[in-house]
Amino acid sequence: MGSDFSFLAAFMQMLLALVVVLLLIFISAKVSKKYINPLGNKNLKMLERLSLSNKSSICIVKVGEELFLMGVSDNSVNKIEKLPKELEEKYLNKELDMSNLNLANIINKSSNFFRKDKE
Repeated sequence: MGSDFSFLAAFMQMLLALVVVLLLIFISAKVSKKYINPLGNKNLKMLERLSLSNKSSICIVKVGEELFLMGVSDNSVNKIEKLPKELEEKYLNKELDMSNLNLANIINKSSNFFRKDKE
């Protein structure tokens, strides 16, 4: 009978210790998140990503108020081009129809914009 009580007491102590440790982990995660990244990602945001293969993709990245078309692979990140101001304003202000707003359409409109400038 005495050994059952000591086992139960030890088990309860272990559970209490586990709860305290989990609570400390939770609190430290919250505190570290607050101090490590106090501003969040207000100035840098990936808006859309399209995989080209297992190891490469293209994406639209918002840096401040500008949009960039970026190429991303395992070994590098390359700026392909800065999106035109008119396309940037429409994308940021959500003036485009959201059902048509995808990476392929933006690349197409962007390339058409640059072709007009070269003609």
